[in-house]
Amino acid sequence: MGGREGRVGIRLADNRLALKTLAGHALPAELLLPVLEAVLPPETWEEAERQHRSRPLPWTVEVREGMSGCRTYRLRVLADQEWGFAPVVASLHVSMYGRLNMGIKPILLENALPLLAVVARDFPPPPTGRYAIRPVPPYRETEEFQEPGTPSGLAEVREALRVVQALEQQ
Repeated sequence: MGGREGRVGIRLADNRLALKTLAGHALPAELLLPVLEAVLPPETWEEAERQHRSRPLPWTVEVREGMSGCRTYRLRVLADQEWGFAPVVASLHVSMYGRLNMGIKPILLENALPLLAVVARDFPPPPTGRYAIRPVPPYRETEEFQEPGTPSGLAEVREALRVVQALEQQ
């Protein structure tokens, strides 16, 4: 997808899903479901659906469209029908350009399912042959990262080069 490449990090820990743009462009909303399906195994989806269906309270997905055309998808749960109290328990934001600029803050996977369904309906995935999803491993544990404040080493290299050049000129 020329010019639309990016790198995202996806984490599922303690049944909480998080997505963050790590490099390049933010993830297009139409690729959200294919990317998650490529990363999460089928049994994860099945368990999340089971947990979602066991939800004891009524729920709805509210879509708020901003003046710019951005959309915020909110999962609301009817906690107190008598008082009309329905707090937002999860949300996803899609920019006016159809991208997940803010990623996904950690939300329970079972809360993400209804949001993903509405986002996929509003932003259907393109045919499979039009994009490529490649997993990229995180940095290697053998890589040595220097702590902040550590000298770069350039001064020493420059000095050594000056000494070599001085010796060659003699």
